[in-house]
Amino acid sequence: MRYSDVESFVQAGLVARNYDPAALPVFDPGPSNDVALLKRTPGPMAFLLVGNGIGTEAEETYDRLFIVVRAVGPQMDYATAESLAWDIDTVMLGAQGNTIVGTARTLGIYRAAGAPVLVAHDAADRYHFQCTYVTSTQTGL
Repeated sequence: MRYSDVESFVQAGLVARNYDPAALPVFDPGPSNDVALLKRTPGPMAFLLVGNGIGTEAEETYDRLFIVVRAVGPQMDYATAESLAWDIDTVMLGAQGNTIVGTARTLGIYRAAGAPVLVAHDAADRYHFQCTYVTSTQTGL
């Protein structure tokens, strides 16, 4: 599974949740702590970090990858950051069972632990929510 797979899946999911396609948050593969990346837009952002994980399963035909989602709101707007995090969470948890995510076949996406949580309030007065997911994705894709 590639970053572009997750990005297109989340974007389509947000549009299905009535987000304006022309006003989607800025998406980036991160890392989310890079100050230069946070300066790309004063509006909402979503970092989608895809990689590493916990090894293979099903006779090494599926990789179990982590996807870390960090939702960042506009300045002084806790509610937008929180809503974006929960909307992305709904999209991610909608991938249950045999699902196509971008161009990758997955057995589902599940939270690695709890729901989205506030992890930072930066010097630009932007709130950051984060959640980690695990997915089993067909190897070689």
